[in-house]
Amino acid sequence: VQRLWVERLAPYDDNLRSGRRTRREETGRILHDPDATWPAQAARLVARLQDALGDLAVRVDHVGSTSVPGLPAKDVIDLQVGVRSLDDADARAFRAAMDDRGFFRVDDVDHDTPHGQPASWPKRFHGSADPGRVTNIHVRETGSAGWLFALQLRDWLRVDGRARSDYGAVKARLAAQAETTTGYGEAKEPWFARAFPHVQDWVEATGWSA
Repeated sequence: VQRLWVERLAPYDDNLRSGRRTRREETGRILHDPDATWPAQAARLVARLQDALGDLAVRVDHVGSTSVPGLPAKDVIDLQVGVRSLDDADARAFRAAMDDRGFFRVDDVDHDTPHGQPASWPKRFHGSADPGRVTNIHVRETGSAGWLFALQLRDWLRVDGRARSDYGAVKARLAAQAETTTGYGEAKEPWFARAFPHVQDWVEATGWSA
């Protein structure tokens, strides 16, 4: 109980009071073996966001590497909140609902790297204040390129074992070489650029829909 209080509850309370999100350490272990509890952890967070946002969110999804069974990943849960318009995400009611649950806006993150595409993909970004569960929340317009690709990439990796193995090998190699978490993330960008057309071919071939 003492450890829980000192390492999680008290820091969580401090973060809530100061409006501060929890972030991964830049140095240290980057990649973790697949954790069978990641989907359940994400499901609890999805339920919290749905309860907080109600009709302000069209849908909330678990995305990123922790949403793909068997894939090594940073121990960070990535969630995607789909909204009708980013104006909704900027509205006072949306921001207040997120702040109230400890999901604070990061104002200097407002777009995605477009993986070799010609235009940026706008979004809003929030992070959780909980020091025991680092969580990134990407808020994107439903139907936008960034919103679609997050879902398409997840579903492609779930069903294509060869692509999943290739990505896992790339992640392991880059994690071993990287000195920081940020450097690791930047080093993965060429893989995403190469994967993008393959994902689009798969979407067309399978008739995938969100």
